[in-house]
Amino acid sequence: MSRIANWLGTAAAAAVLALSLPAAAQTPIKFTLDWVFQGPTSPFLVALEKGYYKAEGLDVTMDPGQGSAGAV
Repeated sequence: MSRIANWLGTAAAAAVLALSLPAAAQTPIKFTLDWVFQGPTSPFLVALEKGYYKAEGLDVTMDPGQGSAGAV
């Protein structure tokens, strides 16, 4: 029984340590849309505003485009 309690204590300490580590650096991404900011691009902008990209470890900057050829 002592062996199991010791193992559980060690596992709990490791879990607490892992959760308290600082977040990894964000990966920078420059995102250029195919056109100016309009309705069809709103899902990308909403995700940026709500921090969904940051939550996944991405540092996204979003620029408006000047046509689909310009985005390429």
